[in-house]
Amino acid sequence: MTVSGKEGSTVSIDCPPGDGAANYPKYFCKGMIKNCVNVIGSDGTANSTGKGKVSLLDKKDKNRFTVIIHNLTRKDGGTYWCGVDTWGPDYVTQVYLKVVHIKSPDPYKDTALPTTITNTSMSDLKKPSVPNKKSDTVAGATTVTYTNTPATTSLPRKPTDIPYFTPWVTTDVQTPSSGHLMVYLCVFLVAVGLVAVLLLSCGLFILVKKKQRD
Repeated sequence: MTVSGKEGSTVSIDCPPGDGAANYPKYFCKGMIKNCVNVIGSDGTANSTGKGKVSLLDKKDKNRFTVIIHNLTRKDGGTYWCGVDTWGPDYVTQVYLKVVHIKSPDPYKDTALPTTITNTSMSDLKKPSVPNKKSDTVAGATTVTYTNTPATTSLPRKPTDIPYFTPWVTTDVQTPSSGHLMVYLCVFLVAVGLVAVLLLSCGLFILVKKKQRD
């Protein structure tokens, strides 16, 4: 049979000992049947016995015994055996105990943090006041009085208002006109012609000298 219980709760397991075995010793063990580890037992004469958080109630009149486990934990889950120790084969009943895990509540869930927002407008801020100079001149004497008026803040001048030194940079590049190009071309041709005449004269001079030697 299968018995389930929640963590931290108490579970009762009814074990049928078998006919005619009411006065025999009873036991409740955990694990495999061959290597079962005894949890609690009774000698068959006492009506109840306890061991830690486990207790056994021997109900001889109802021909059964009840095992009660308090404060269930996840380690308590598993396979158990209800057994009656007789002269012959034991009367055993398999019990599977299932422990249901309960999640602990999150203390931070659905908890709104207090927030305080203060709205401050520019009109709520007081402007500093500075004395306003007012002078009256009477018969060569100057009387100076000061009255508190809102201060005026002069903004810095724009960069165009600030004088600065501009280095001399020539950005205009003049493109020669067609008349200038013709002048340059004529000068170039004249120079080439002079060079050609000079070379021709040198060549004639050399030929004349050569013939005179011959």
